[in-house]
Formats: sequence, C-alpha cells, structure tokens
Amino acid sequence: MLTIIGNLIWIVLGGLWLALGHLVVATILTLTIVGIPFAVQCVKLAWLSLVPLGQRVVSVRQIV
Repeated sequence: MLTIIGNLIWIVLGGLWLALGHLVVATILTLTIVGIPFAVQCVKLAWLSLVPLGQRVVSVRQIV
C-alpha cells in the first residue's frame, strides 16, 4: 500500500517527465541501426523511472 502511494507521489512530482524524456530519447535512437539496442534500454528505463518503488533489479545470472 505504501509503495502505491509512494509511486503516485513520485509520478506527480517528476516521474512522468523523466519517463517522457526517456521515451523521446528512445525514439531518436531508433533512427539508426546502432541506436536500436540503446533505445530498448531507454524504454526499460522509462518504465523504471515512472514507477521506481517496488521494483527489483537483478543481474542476468540470477534470471537464468
């Protein structure tokens, strides 16, 4: 419950603008073939910057 409230406060205070910035950069990066992998990571960061509380960051070794 506190995570939801914290995420709502974060979205209002700055998370929305930060996520939109990541999406704009991702859109620009998709204009080149080399930038596509970076654009994918920017989209992932956009979601993480929109709702950071309650997320878990794990390494690739822990997933496999």
